[in-house]
Amino acid sequence: MKKVFLVYLVILVFPLSLLAEVQFRLSKDTVLKGEPLYAIFEINGNPDVVVPRNIFSKDSVTAEYIGIEQSFSSINFQVKRKKIVKFRVVTSKHGTLSLPEIQINVDGKTYSSGNVSFTVKNKRYKVQKPTSIFDRIFNGRDPFRNYNYIEPAEDDIRIQFALNKEKVYVGETVVGYYKILYTNMSKPYFERNQMKNMEFPFFTSELLDGVSISLSETETVNNRIYDLIPYNKEIYALTPLKEGTFVLGNTHFDVEGNPDTYFTARVMEAKGIKVKVKGLPNPQPVDFSGEVGKYELKVNLEANTIGLGQNLELRLKVFGEGAGLLIRDPLSSLCKNGACADFDITYIRETRDRKFTKLQNGSHGFYSNTEFFYSLRPRKEGNLLPGNVKIVFFNPSSEKYETASAEIPAIYVSKSSFDSKESGIYRPKKEPFHWFPYFLGFSLVLGFGFSIFFFRVRIVKHGINILALFNLKILPLEPESLMELDRVIGMKKGALLKNSLLEKGFQKQKVYELLQLKRNCNNQSLLELYQKSDNLQKEYLLKFATDFFKEG
Repeated sequence: MKKVFLVYLVILVFPLSLLAEVQFRLSKDTVLKGEPLYAIFEINGNPDVVVPRNIFSKDSVTAEYIGIEQSFSSINFQVKRKKIVKFRVVTSKHGTLSLPEIQINVDGKTYSSGNVSFTVKNKRYKVQKPTSIFDRIFNGRDPFRNYNYIEPAEDDIRIQFALNKEKVYVGETVVGYYKILYTNMSKPYFERNQMKNMEFPFFTSELLDGVSISLSETETVNNRIYDLIPYNKEIYALTPLKEGTFVLGNTHFDVEGNPDTYFTARVMEAKGIKVKVKGLPNPQPVDFSGEVGKYELKVNLEANTIGLGQNLELRLKVFGEGAGLLIRDPLSSLCKNGACADFDITYIRETRDRKFTKLQNGSHGFYSNTEFFYSLRPRKEGNLLPGNVKIVFFNPSSEKYETASAEIPAIYVSKSSFDSKESGIYRPKKEPFHWFPYFLGFSLVLGFGFSIFFFRVRIVKHGINILALFNLKILPLEPESLMELDRVIGMKKGALLKNSLLEKGFQKQKVYELLQLKRNCNNQSLLELYQKSDNLQKEYLLKFATDFFKEG
C-alpha cells in the first residue's frame, strides 16, 4: 500500500516540477531622463519561448524587444538553467508612467507583465564612456574611432512636419515633409519609427518618388539658431477632403548621435502641423470639376484640310501650376452645347504628368501637364467651325474661379477621296502576302524541335548541357531580395542599424556581416552596389540577401 502511495505521489508531483516558473521585473523602478531601462522576463528551465510582437506601445512609452539570453548556475553540484527575455523601455516624458502590457508565450501559455509603473526624473542622465575596446565592439561601434559622448538638452533636437503652403483649399494638393532641427551637436542619424503610423486626418496621401526638398541651412526658433535638414526619404502629396482645422504628421522618429557628438539611440516625437483648410466659395460654376490651381489650355490639330469620311487627330493640352488630378475632358462641355454636331468624335486616351518644382512666385509646388487625344470624323463637306473649348478651375492666388479657353481652328472638308465612289466605303489596297520567309522560319524551328526530341537520350547520355556549353547565366536587373533589404535598412547606420536589425530577430552574424559590407561600400544602397558589380559579386550579393532573410 505504501508503494502504491509513493508511485501516486511521484506521478502527481513530477509534472509540476517541469512547469516553467516565469517572473517579471524592471531593471530599475526609478531612472533619470535618457537612462537605460529594461523590462525582463526570467524563465526557469529550457522551455520554448515565443515573443509574438517586437514592440509594445502605450501613452508615449515603448517597449522594444532586444533578444533572449540563457544563463547557467551551479548550486550544490546541481546545474540550473534559465532563459532571460529582454525589452528596452523608451520614453520622452518624465513623471510616473505606466509600462505597456508586454506578453510572451512560454510552452504555448501566455504570460503578461501586468500593470507596472516606473518613475522618470526630470534630470538628464550622463552617459558613461566605454572603458575598453571590447565595450565598443560589443556595443556595435567602431573600436578604433574616438567617440565624443554628449547628452542633448530637451530642446536641442526638434522634429517637425511642414507643408509647402500655409493656406490650403479643399481639393488643393500640397506637399508635406519632415524637417529635423538640431543644435550643439553634429548631424545625428535619424529614421522614422515604422511602428507608429503617420496621421493625416481627412487628407488623401501619396508617397512621392524621386522628389527632394531643398531648405535653408539654418532656422531660428525661440531665438535659438538650429541647423536644418529635410527628411527626404518620405515626402507626401496631401489633398484635403473637407473644410476645417486639422493636425497633420504626428509620428515618432528613431534618433542616434554620430561619433563626433554621440548619444544613445532614442525614440523622439515628431510634432505635427496645424493647418486650416478653407472651403471653395459658392456658387460654383457649372463646368467646375473641383480642380485648384492656375492653368492654360492649348489646341493642337493634325491638319486644317481633310476629305469627307477621313479621320483627323485633335489634342487638347492643359498645363500649369497644380497637381491636375481633377481635370476632366474639356471637349465634353463643348459637345453639350451642340457644337459637335458636324463631327463624329472618338475619345482615344489621356496622359497625365506632374513634377515638383520651383513655381513662378518662388515657392515650390506641383506643375502638371494633362493631354487629351481625340479622333474627329466630319459628317459633311464645307468649312466647319468646331468652336471654343474651355476648362474652369479655382485659382488660390486670386481666390476666384477662372476660365482657360482656346479655339479649335476651322476645318475645311472636301469631297471623299475614297476608291469606291458608288458605295462611299473606303477599301484600302491590299498588299501581296509574302509567305516564303514565314514558311522558312517555321520549318527551321520545327526541325530544331524534332532534332532535340529524337536525340534527347543521346544528349542526356553524353552529359551535354546547352546552357553550360555557352556559359549562359541570366542575373536579374533589380532583384527583389536586395530591394527588400534596402527597404529594411533605410537610412540607418552603425549602432542604430545594428540594434534595429537585432530587435527584428535577424541573426547576429549576418547583421555584423551586413554592417561590414555597408562600411566597405560607403553606405550606398545594396541595389546600387549590385548594379555596379561584376557577375561574381552580383551572385554573392544575391546569396547574401537570400540567406539574410532565410535566417532572420
